[in-house]
Amino acid sequence: MSILDGWWIEGCLEGMTGWAIGHSEEVAESDGEETADLYEKLEHIIVPMFYGRPSAFAEVIRSAIVIYGAFFNTLRMVNQYVSNAYFRQAEE
Repeated sequence: MSILDGWWIEGCLEGMTGWAIGHSEEVAESDGEETADLYEKLEHIIVPMFYGRPSAFAEVIRSAIVIYGAFFNTLRMVNQYVSNAYFRQAEE
């Protein structure tokens, strides 16, 4: 669960790989909007699932690992960083 920035913009499949705080990539008008969404999802979706349907909660976690484990990892991040930061500099 996170706000929609960084890799979570690409990674969030609502309810399948986790949950987004807020409704878009744009900055919320106020912290109150994001706070209200956070508490709403915790109270009505995440906490009831965690305690009432733990197998459904575990399925969300498994889905995130299966779908993104091979792509959103440190090896890819370091390779992309080296490629973009160092090899592009050498080519110029």
